[in-house]
Amino acid sequence: MVAVSAEEIAALSGKIADIERKIAQLDERHAEMTLRQSGQLVRGTYSLDNGTIVGRVQGDRLVGYWVEDGSNRTCDRPIEGRTHWGRVVFTMAADGQSFTGTWGYCDDDPEVQSRGEWNGQRAAR
Repeated sequence: MVAVSAEEIAALSGKIADIERKIAQLDERHAEMTLRQSGQLVRGTYSLDNGTIVGRVQGDRLVGYWVEDGSNRTCDRPIEGRTHWGRVVFTMAADGQSFTGTWGYCDDDPEVQSRGEWNGQRAAR
């Protein structure tokens, strides 16, 4: 058994609250995404780092790229004039009201080397 002081518990609780706040802020920044489809081509924007989505519809999936002004990784070549980007795959739900997705950095396959989930649902009109 390890003894933990009240100060250590308070410090840990503060760190956990800080992490939860940062996750909530990240969710807020991704909260608003606008996608527009023209035939099989899709373009969109989101608020994090002047984000852009560019891709193509393949069945019930959107396969393409996210592009931002900054990220944790700089790619070797630009897309849309920027070197912070990665591949993304969104799969639409059967009712068309939501999607589940994964993303990666640069040319990493997001279905193999995923950096995380990227899910969303259609906003009420």
